[in-house]
Amino acid sequence: MPLLIETKSDLVLRDLDILKKLDERTDFLHVAFSITDLDPSHHKKFESYTCAPRNRLRAMQKISEAGISTGLFLMPVLPYISDNRRNSKTSLKKRVNTAVIISYTIL
Repeated sequence: MPLLIETKSDLVLRDLDILKKLDERTDFLHVAFSITDLDPSHHKKFESYTCAPRNRLRAMQKISEAGISTGLFLMPVLPYISDNRRNSKTSLKKRVNTAVIISYTIL
């Protein structure tokens, strides 16, 4: 049975040993992180209750290095804030650098 975990937190790393066991026992395990924007000032305004996007990207990298499929949800897209060309290029570069397998954008 496939299993998808979607989170906004890097705390999923606490359970990396469990994730490795699940990966061995399931048909497909995928851990996806949701990121609205990589700009720290936007994070403070719109997602101050969540861990910083850079921490999520680090967690994604560690999970990917453990051999588990990872992905990125770019959502929500904030019109005129996170939908600009600079943000798109930066997030694409970060996705490539963190070995993202699947990337989703929800409009």
